[in-house]
Formats: sequence, C-alpha cells, structure tokens
Amino acid sequence: SIAVLSYILSCTSESIVVLSYILSCTSESIVVLSYILSCTSESIVVLSYILSCTSESIVVLSYILSCTSESIVVLSYILSCTSESIVVLSYILSCTSESIVVLSYILSCTSESIVVLSYILSCTSESIVVLSYILSCTSESIVVLSTFFPARVSQLLCYRTFFPARVSQ
Repeated sequence: SIAVLSYILSCTSESIVVLSYILSCTSESIVVLSYILSCTSESIVVLSYILSCTSESIVVLSYILSCTSESIVVLSYILSCTSESIVVLSYILSCTSESIVVLSYILSCTSESIVVLSYILSCTSESIVVLSYILSCTSESIVVLSTFFPARVSQLLCYRTFFPARVSQ
C-alpha cells in the first residue's frame, strides 16, 4: 500500500487531496505521512498542508520532528508560515529533550526572536536556564537583557552567576 500510495502521489496533481483523505481514513496515518515525507522533495508543502487541515497537527508535527534529521528545517518553515507558530513551538519545546537546540536555532533565524523568547520564558519554569543559555550563545545578549530587564540595568551583580564573562559590559 505504501508503494501504491507514493506512486499515485507522484503522478497526480491532486496528490494533496489524496494524501489528506488517506490520512483521515487510516489508523496508520503517521506511518504513511512519515514515509511520504521521506520520499518526496515536496515534503514541506505536504506537511504544511496537512498541518493546516487537521486538528491533530501538533501530534503529527511532534512525531515528524522526532523521526527526521531535517526537523530543524521543517520546524523553521512551519513557524514562518503559520500564525500559531508560538503554540507549536511551545508544545515542541515541552516535549523534546533537544528544546534548547531547537530554540537557539529558531532564535538565530527569525526577526521575531524576542517575541518568541519572551513567550517561552513566561510559560516555562526553566526560564532562567533557557535565558542564560541563549544569552551565552548569541551576540545580541545585551539587547535581550535590556528587553527583559529594562529597570534592572544597575543590578549587574545579579547577573554574575549567569553571565560571568559579560559583567564588564
């Protein structure tokens, strides 16, 4: 069935319609989707369409991200195309042990990094850990600090624990 489906998808312009129907009718939809994504160069298009049409988009996305080496590319694309990017990102971060890597990559690629970071920090109990890591990896640490602590610039000694190499700045 996988071979037949992949062939049909490669031969028809209505492949998206076929795929979405198949996914809605089978309990093995995750297996089918992951296979299709690994075999087609249009995987991003397929994934973004499926995510926009199904209420289980979070489940599908988290599974795909855990199974593919191109998870960063997929995630960054989805985040740039959907208005629910914050929801998707916060969910992924709460479910994966590589959340720091994902977050730092996204922050380095998007102009809305401050917005994303502030949301994540407001939703997680590990905000200090996340913030200290991000600050240690980015050249925009001063911008981040001034954004989150505008009234505490004079309390530099409090940051010595997290930013020992930048207290002199």
